[in-house]
Amino acid sequence: MSLASSNTDEVIGERLLAKTEDAHVALRDVFAGKSDIINNQLSFVGNSVSLRAYKDAAEFVAVYPFAPYQFTLLQKIFESIRKVGATGKHLSRGERSLLDAFQSAAVRNANHSTDVLVPLYDFYPSIESFIDGMAKRSIDEAPQNPLLQPYDSLLLKAMFLIRYIPDIVKPNIDNLATLCIDQIDADKLALKRKIQESLARLEQQRLVSRNGDLWYFLTNEERDVAREIGHVEVSAAEKSRLLAELIYDEIFNNLTKVRHPPWRQASYALSFEVITPLGDDYENMKSAKCILRSNEGNGRAIVRLKDADRLDVELALYQQIEKYIVSPKADQATPSLKRILADRKDENRERRQRLVHQLSTLIAEGDFYARGQSVQIKAAGPDKVLDDLLNYLVTNTYTKLSYIKVRQVDPIAEIKAVLSADNISKPGLGLNGEEGNALAIKEMRDYLHHAASHTRVLLSDVVDRFAGIPWGWKPEWETVLLIARLFMAGEIKLMLEGSDLDPAAAVEPLTKTARFKLVSILKRKVADAHSLKRARELYKDLFQKLGREEEDALVADFRARFGEWQTDLKGFTFTASTAHHRKADIDSALARIANNWPRATAFLH
Repeated sequence: MSLASSNTDEVIGERLLAKTEDAHVALRDVFAGKSDIINNQLSFVGNSVSLRAYKDAAEFVAVYPFAPYQFTLLQKIFESIRKVGATGKHLSRGERSLLDAFQSAAVRNANHSTDVLVPLYDFYPSIESFIDGMAKRSIDEAPQNPLLQPYDSLLLKAMFLIRYIPDIVKPNIDNLATLCIDQIDADKLALKRKIQESLARLEQQRLVSRNGDLWYFLTNEERDVAREIGHVEVSAAEKSRLLAELIYDEIFNNLTKVRHPPWRQASYALSFEVITPLGDDYENMKSAKCILRSNEGNGRAIVRLKDADRLDVELALYQQIEKYIVSPKADQATPSLKRILADRKDENRERRQRLVHQLSTLIAEGDFYARGQSVQIKAAGPDKVLDDLLNYLVTNTYTKLSYIKVRQVDPIAEIKAVLSADNISKPGLGLNGEEGNALAIKEMRDYLHHAASHTRVLLSDVVDRFAGIPWGWKPEWETVLLIARLFMAGEIKLMLEGSDLDPAAAVEPLTKTARFKLVSILKRKVADAHSLKRARELYKDLFQKLGREEEDALVADFRARFGEWQTDLKGFTFTASTAHHRKADIDSALARIANNWPRATAFLH
């Protein structure tokens, strides 16, 4: 019979596992009734798909009480233990060692009924005598540890066997349960809980370590390192700094700006706060308190993370490993210790990625608050959470931001154009409609009606006021443009250092921010009955029709008629250029209208 390694399962089957006819019948009946249960009990997760269960009843009968995957797995285990030098004596290659391992495991289960499955730890005794004493010291000492239970020693043996083959079987709780299943009808969920409790005890004793959902047996030297790492002090402030770094630097990518339509170049001071389970007041910050907090001051946006399993532990362990790696002892490490430290460094890189992923999920699934409201956000990721929440904050903090519906590409040029307009009907001078930002004009008009009626208001104060909450009109030129339009409409008067400004003189101080503090604004006075009567009489004399009785309406009538005159006079200029026409008179009239129409329409001041 061939004894090549590729025939190992056949050799073991013929030498150890041949069955009587009665056994064939009994085992076929077992598999026929429970094949789905059996193969479900032997299923792996992760990258362990190559470790298969029984393909049919014939294979079940042939290799029972072992599982097909165990032949491949034991070969890999023996090879890995030899490579890392964990054996003190000669551990032979090929079939002889495997025969011994399977024979030993079969003998240990010989008295059980046909519902037994052989767990991985039953293979450990067959190689125990070959393992270096230092390598297995923790396994030998575990039964005498009063803080451990008998099952912990069995699990420790199984974890030692797979310690060096994580690429073959991921050492997570699901796979450990599959490796340690010992009954066809075993409650696998109960077994997982049992393993989880056992791992917690083993981790407490520094016999195993955890990296995410993976668990690893610790060698004696690794155990010593783990113990020293556990003694590294990490303050709450250090964990908080790391948490802030992960959230603000890595997850939010140092974001300091958010796009809010239609504003793209404005600067607003916004507060954004993340409440994490590490905070001392986390448990007290329920919905009602978060709502109150989000309305403090000028308002803020708040994300309250969901509570997180092991977040505090993982942050502390990350910091402990990082500090230990750069400690003086690490600088003087032996080659074997350097290898362990390199492994811990790699482990920490994975831990950091895991923390970022965990925090991203906790943010996306958190609770959101802004400006005294609980905000419902359905976001696929944390970047969308930040964008949606801060846009909600902007919209509900600067509630009159949208009053500026039409923004100028070059507002300074528009201010100059308005102040130098020679046509009172020119687009852009109108105070109504969307183009004129009618809502913003009304807001400014109402404010100046109260603030500037009896005293002067500095342009700089007006700019600062409307840059703040609830307006947020930035940059400042949009506010100055509103002032310019009201000025040219004759509704307000501008003064510079005590002197009235005309439109031409107003260009320079209204387009230089340094001059804003020198410009004063006064609301025009309401005309008395005598002035209103004189204005109506003038209107009748000029235009041969009656003007309306209300002041604003009469001003509008004057503006409309002057606009008609201006249009007509411009239409005459070509003809008047010929001989015997009085073009100079037409030019003079046009100049007077262009230079004086704001005061003409403000005759009632």
